[in-house]
Amino acid sequence: IIGRGGESISSMQARTGAKVQIQREAEMAPGATQREITICSVTVEAIAACRAIIERMVQDRTNSTNQAQQRYSNNNNGPGSSSQEVRLQQAVEAGHALLKVAVPNTDVGLIIGKAGTTIKSIQDRSGANIQIPQSGDIDNPSIRTVSITHPHGEGAQLAKQMIQDILGSKRNQVPHVTIQVDIPDKDVGMCIGRCGCVIREMQNQTGTKIQIPSVSTPGQPSRIATVFGPSDGCDHVKQMIERIVLEQSSQSVMSGQQQQQLDAYGQFNPQQQQQQQQVPNNMYGQQQQHHQQQQQQQQGVYGYQQQHHQQQQQQ
Repeated sequence: IIGRGGESISSMQARTGAKVQIQREAEMAPGATQREITICSVTVEAIAACRAIIERMVQDRTNSTNQAQQRYSNNNNGPGSSSQEVRLQQAVEAGHALLKVAVPNTDVGLIIGKAGTTIKSIQDRSGANIQIPQSGDIDNPSIRTVSITHPHGEGAQLAKQMIQDILGSKRNQVPHVTIQVDIPDKDVGMCIGRCGCVIREMQNQTGTKIQIPSVSTPGQPSRIATVFGPSDGCDHVKQMIERIVLEQSSQSVMSGQQQQQLDAYGQFNPQQQQQQQQVPNNMYGQQQQHHQQQQQQQQGVYGYQQQHHQQQQQQ
C-alpha cells in the first residue's frame, strides 16, 4: 500500500484527491496482524475510489502469494497436503532426522521467497527437505509449523538455523513508519531546494524517503508530503520541514514590515522637508526678534531710569 519510498500512497492520493493515513506498527494491538487505514476527503466519491484502489492492491498481492505457494507445493510436494504427509512419513521411516519450526503466517513468504527462490536456496545449501503447510495450524491459525527432514541431524539443524536467521533478521530491523506532512504550495520549492539539494540532504540525514507531489491538488492550498522510514527519522523530517516553513513565514513578515517602513519613511517629500526646514528658521527668527525687543525695552527702561535719576540730582 505504501510502496517503495511512499510511491504507491502518494500516487493514489494524487489520483483521488483523498488523504490516506496508515496505522503505525507501534500502535497495533499485541498479536494483531492487520492495520487500520483511514481515508479522508471532502467527497464520498474520492473516498470510494481510494478504497477501491487499496482493496485491489491487497487482492492482487494475496493472489500472487497464493500462486507462489501453490507452485512450490506442486513442484516439491505433490498436489496437496496429503502428499506432504506421505513424503514426511516416508522420510521418518527411512530414519531421517525431523525438526519442526513455528513460522508466523505473515512471514511464510519470507521463507519461500519470490517464486520459491529462498526455500530452494536453503534446501540446496543444507541438503534438507523443507515442507510448509498451505494453511495455519488447527490450534493456532496464525502459525504454520514447518517440517524439516534430513538424513543427518546436522543438516536438519543447519536448515532450521537458516530459517530462524531469516525470521530474526526481520525482528531486528528498525520498524518503518509512514507519516504525512502538509507543505504550503508557496514553500514547496524551498523544501525541495535547487536541483533537489534540500530534500536529498534531509533524506541522507534521516535515512528516510520523502515524496512530494509534483503538482498541487486542485482547490487545496498545500501539498501532502509522504515520509517513509524509521520513526525518529520521520519525526526529524517533519520538524525540518516545519522549520523551513516557519522561517519562510518569518521572512515574509519581515519583508512586509520593511516595505511598510519604506512607504512611511523612505519616500522623499520635498514639501514636507521644506516645511521641516522652515519651522526651525521661523522659530529661531521669532526668538531672535523677541530677544531684540526685550533688549530694546530693557534699554528704554534703563534710559528712562537714568534720565529720572539725573533730574533728581539737578533738583
